[in-house]
Amino acid sequence: MKRHYRAKTQITVNNCIILDDNKPDIEKIIRVTSCPSLAKVIVIDRKVIIAGQIDVKVEYAAYGPCNTQPVHLAVFKVPFAHFIKHCGARCGQDAKISLEIEFQRFQQANRRTITIFLLLRACVFELETAKCRIKAAVCEAEHITEDCNEPLHCPQPPLYDESHHQPCSCVSCDC
Repeated sequence: MKRHYRAKTQITVNNCIILDDNKPDIEKIIRVTSCPSLAKVIVIDRKVIIAGQIDVKVEYAAYGPCNTQPVHLAVFKVPFAHFIKHCGARCGQDAKISLEIEFQRFQQANRRTITIFLLLRACVFELETAKCRIKAAVCEAEHITEDCNEPLHCPQPPLYDESHHQPCSCVSCDC
C-alpha cells in the first residue's frame, strides 16, 4: 500500500572545513560545488530518520607567488543526520526521499579554513508498507516438554505477507 503524504523538513549544516596539510594555503576561493547524498533512511513510528553526507568541492587560487600550480581543488565530505515528522510513518516501511540544497554560503575564514552554511530541503515523497512482517513466536503448553535433559522446543510461525495473508517464500526479511 503506497501513501503519498508530503512531509518536509529543512536541515541546516553549519561547519568549518580545514585544508589537508598537503594542500597549499588559500588566497582566493574561485568556485565551490556541493552535492548531498543519502546513506541511510530508517522509518520508525511517525518519523523518518535520514543520514548522509554532502560532497563539497572547493576550487581555489593558492597563496604565494612561488607556487607552480596556481589553482587547486580540495574535496570534503560533510556528514548530516536529521528526521522528518510524518504522521503516516510506521516501523518497517520503506521511504523515498528527495533531498536538495536550497541555499549555500561559503566564506574563507583564514588561509586554511572555510566556513560553510547549507540549507537542505528534505521531503518524503513516497512511503510504502514493507512486504513481510515476522509474527512473534507463541509457545503453547503442549509444545513444552517436562524432561529437564531435553531442550525446550518452541515452534516458530511462518513469515506472512500482509497483503495476501499467506506464508511468503522469503527466507529472511529486513523488517
